[in-house]
Amino acid sequence: YFSGDLFILVYSIDSRESFEEAIRLREQILECKGHCAGLKSQKTLDIPMVIVGNKADKESERVVEASEVTKQIEGQHGCAFVESSAKKSVNVDEVFLRLFEIAKLPSEMSPSMHRRVQPTYIGSTSGNNQRKGMSIRRKMSDACGTVAPNVRRPSIRTDLLVAQTRTGRTKTSPDGARESKCLIQ
Repeated sequence: YFSGDLFILVYSIDSRESFEEAIRLREQILECKGHCAGLKSQKTLDIPMVIVGNKADKESERVVEASEVTKQIEGQHGCAFVESSAKKSVNVDEVFLRLFEIAKLPSEMSPSMHRRVQPTYIGSTSGNNQRKGMSIRRKMSDACGTVAPNVRRPSIRTDLLVAQTRTGRTKTSPDGARESKCLIQ
C-alpha cells in the first residue's frame, strides 16, 4: 500500500465475507498511509478510494445493504461508494469516473473516454494494397492514444542511468575517484 495512490476495493453484494475483507483492506490502507504521513487520525487522510459493491444484478441474493457501506465510509474524505455489475457492464465506467473526480485527475483518463483508433495506410488504393506508410487519421481536436504491441518498457536501472547522464550529477573527488549522488529519494 506504500506505493499506491488510488484504490478501488471491490466486494460482492451477496457475500458478507468479501465485504468484511474490503473493509479490512480499507483500514489497512488508511493505517499504512497514516503511519507514513505521521498522522494520528485516519479520518483526516485524503486517499482517493472507491468501494465497489459488485454483482448488483443479483439483487435477490443481496446480503450487504448499501446503507451499511455508506455508514462505514461516512466522514472519510476522498472515499466514495458505487454499486456495479461487471457481468452486465453496469456502472463500471462510473467507478473510474468517481475515482478520477476524487483524485482530481482529468476525466480523459477514464476508460469510457477512450476509443479505438484504426490505422489507415498511406498510398494504398482500392486496386493496390501495398503498404507505403501508416497514418492514424483523426481530427486535431480529438484526444488520441496508440497501442504499439512490440514496444518494450526499459528497466528502472536504464531509467536511472539515463537520468544520471542527463543531469551530470557525478562528481570527481580530490583523489580522482568518482562520487555519485542518488537522484531519487
